[in-house]
Amino acid sequence: MLARAERRAPGYTEASFRVWLDTDLHEVTVDRLASIVQRIVAIEAPVHEEEVARRAARMMNKDRVGNRILASVRAALNHAARKSGTIRSDGQFWSPTALDWVLKVRDRSAASTSLQKAESIAPSEIEQAIAEIVDANGRLPRDQVAVAASRLLGFQRTGSDLRLRIEMVLKGMIRKGRVADNDGHVTVRP
Repeated sequence: MLARAERRAPGYTEASFRVWLDTDLHEVTVDRLASIVQRIVAIEAPVHEEEVARRAARMMNKDRVGNRILASVRAALNHAARKSGTIRSDGQFWSPTALDWVLKVRDRSAASTSLQKAESIAPSEIEQAIAEIVDANGRLPRDQVAVAASRLLGFQRTGSDLRLRIEMVLKGMIRKGRVADNDGHVTVRP
């Protein structure tokens, strides 16, 4: 029995807006860079800090993210979180703190290659994908959860890194009581 997907996730939207700066990204003031990274997080959340740095660098016509740019972006993310409180981190992943922000599963099939790596997907987004798949199916063999969740995330193939990441998140969901494992089948918790 194959898992049913009730819907297709919307495509991943990468932040792209004009930035007018007269200096290199790593030389931008932390306040100015904080306003840029807040906009990126608002568009792409939950988003890995390295992806925020890639987006900021691309907006500044830089092809790669070096240590100085990544350090500047991390400082700006932390500054924005402390100063304005509009963003927050969950490890290396950043999201808005706004009450109306809703975590959505995104299809990464047309996204940048870096966004198609297992480590670039926030555990909270994987958890949401698993919850949606289990809700849609009611009961799902545990060995099918990783494949079904990866399809919802836009992957045609479930590589070993992605499978391991999804299975780790599933174990956490079972431990927290978000879903149940009943004789090898994952079900919604009553």
